[in-house]
Amino acid sequence: PMTHHPLGRTGLSVSKLSLGGAQCGQQYGPLSVPQAAEVVHAAIDAGVNLIDTSAFYGKGTSETILGEVLAGGWREK
Repeated sequence: PMTHHPLGRTGLSVSKLSLGGAQCGQQYGPLSVPQAAEVVHAAIDAGVNLIDTSAFYGKGTSETILGEVLAGGWREK
């Protein structure tokens, strides 16, 4: 099982490992929304609840793709 730790004083508990979102920014080649969804959902199923992303990754492409993948209730998980 994935280990989780408190995130400062936020009251949130985050996974010890995070998923890097740079690939979703298309910086290392194309990645479709379905491909990104497969990776993100596998990470969530493994207990990961922390995703690193930045507007820098693909000039916002990473955040756009991750937003699509996490729409519909995935964010709450």
